[in-house]
Amino acid sequence: IKQTGALGCSLLADSSGKIICTPSSLKYKENIQDLNFDVNKFLSLEPKTFEFKKSLDFNLPGKHVGFIAEEVSQVFPDLVRYNKNNEPEGIKYENLPVYLFKLIKDLLQNFESKVKNVLRNYGIDLDNLFVREINIEKVNINQANIKVLCLEGSDGEKICINKDQLKEILMKTNSAITTGNITGNQNSNSSTDTNTTTPDTNNQENSINEEMNTTTQTTENQSTQNYNQENSINDGTSN
Repeated sequence: IKQTGALGCSLLADSSGKIICTPSSLKYKENIQDLNFDVNKFLSLEPKTFEFKKSLDFNLPGKHVGFIAEEVSQVFPDLVRYNKNNEPEGIKYENLPVYLFKLIKDLLQNFESKVKNVLRNYGIDLDNLFVREINIEKVNINQANIKVLCLEGSDGEKICINKDQLKEILMKTNSAITTGNITGNQNSNSSTDTNTTTPDTNNQENSINEEMNTTTQTTENQSTQNYNQENSINDGTSN
């Protein structure tokens, strides 16, 4: 085996039949180009299960999986290994992972691009979704975990609040509500006491008025009696 200095390498037979380590370093290569191929043709390949003929001069028993070289040659000849007569002889299975990698990479990139285009139609920029910001006209959320909540008014002024600030506001609000309830109860009790004592006050005023009326009536009666007595004395003197 002709070595390239690499250890644990994949083996490959060159055109002369020599077994070599598959070289991948740039120093062994030229005419380097990006891989481009017809994806539809590649995907049209049909994997098979099969058994090798027992009459062959090599023995590979059991069921195997792979492609039929003649079928692949008609669709995707770059994957076929040919003999000296230019007849399909085998498949370059060692190249399949590279084609598959290119295929999956393009599919993922195209999928991402299509998703971004669809979301842009709804006003969502996927590039900014997790990085900077997202602008949505209306959203309904049952629960949201937010470290800082920022509210912006129509005038452009923005107010932001975190958990500790919100907690402090809620505590002050609860304290104010509790104080208000106590004051309200005290005022209510004072009103009740006032209403309760009002009938007694009215009764006292009525009693005083009655006594004053009685005293006035008594004074008037006494004055009348004195007047009558004086008149009787005067009449006696005249006689």
